[in-house]
Amino acid sequence: MNKIKNTTPILLPLLCFVAGIYCQSLIKASIYFLTPSLCILCLALLMFVIKNKFSNFVKYTTFATFFILGAFCYSLQKNSYKRTFNALCDQNMTIVARVSDKNILPKKSKLDVAEIFYIDVEKIAESKASVVNFSLICYSMFNTDVQVGDIIELSNVKIKKMDNLNLSGNKSFHDYLCKEGFLSSVFLTKNNDLKIIDRPERCWQRWLWKIKTGIYNDLRDKMDEQTFTYFALIFLGNTQQTEILQMRETFNYWGLSHYLARSGLHIVFFILIWTFLFRCIPIRMNWKRLLLILLCMVYKLLSWSSIPFIRAFYVFLLMEGGKLFDLQTHFLHLLSVVCLLILIFNPIQLFFLDFQLSFGLTFALSWALRYL
Repeated sequence: MNKIKNTTPILLPLLCFVAGIYCQSLIKASIYFLTPSLCILCLALLMFVIKNKFSNFVKYTTFATFFILGAFCYSLQKNSYKRTFNALCDQNMTIVARVSDKNILPKKSKLDVAEIFYIDVEKIAESKASVVNFSLICYSMFNTDVQVGDIIELSNVKIKKMDNLNLSGNKSFHDYLCKEGFLSSVFLTKNNDLKIIDRPERCWQRWLWKIKTGIYNDLRDKMDEQTFTYFALIFLGNTQQTEILQMRETFNYWGLSHYLARSGLHIVFFILIWTFLFRCIPIRMNWKRLLLILLCMVYKLLSWSSIPFIRAFYVFLLMEGGKLFDLQTHFLHLLSVVCLLILIFNPIQLFFLDFQLSFGLTFALSWALRYL
């Protein structure tokens, strides 16, 4: 316990925050109880800090605050999603939205889908619903001229109710969509009139998407299909490959499917390679660190992110930032900070296996290397 307190002061509050999320998923306490409780605890802590009174009571009050905060964040996310979904469910809508991303699928795709694009809804025509701040995943059965950054109009869009349990009784698609920041998914057919209302001349999102897609297509043309599938899965984080189902079946048979996931180890390899190359460049160490941070940012922008990659990327940024400003850094402490920030903004991540394995294994390994 003393080791935790001395080296990672945020770890115990993080554990309380996690416990709050988990308990709220079981108990489902009212938001009207959590909000005043959180306010009272925060005011009490503020008073103790102002008066410079630090004792065991303050410590336990801090733990209670993080516990209630975890329950509050989880309840807020779930209630917001549920309220928006219920307000718009089973309505035929005409929506105006901005395209935030787009994937063009191979002809031999596992789905009978030509394109997948992600839209941020800005307006619902002739609707009584006041909620218009949500995003959708659109699966198009036909090729379109839609580009990232376009303002489009879609008619006959209907958000359908779904069972939140899969065949095994586990939470499924609703929670996944909530985690990813989408309200629902819709399938576009010829019955959905799609109009491009506006295409801004300058759009940094479209410019970045074209560069990323261009690099992706160039690499695909220069590699054989199987090699490129491995490369795209592991180093780019793109799962829209024609051979992925067959590969996963083979890897699942031998219990090696985790090798196909994009882990934080790949950005570590990327960093090590560039660190080795920078040794040959006679410039100051801080300039090398800045260049390395810039290269990692470019790598993140030109690939598809995942939780393990995000974890490794932000821990790396904090570590390098500490070195740039001559600040003491501790890996376990920074890992706790990154974990806490992710859970504050997206608490439902806690219940997904990729988050649990990524942070759980990293915490266990870093703790073992530090103290065993």
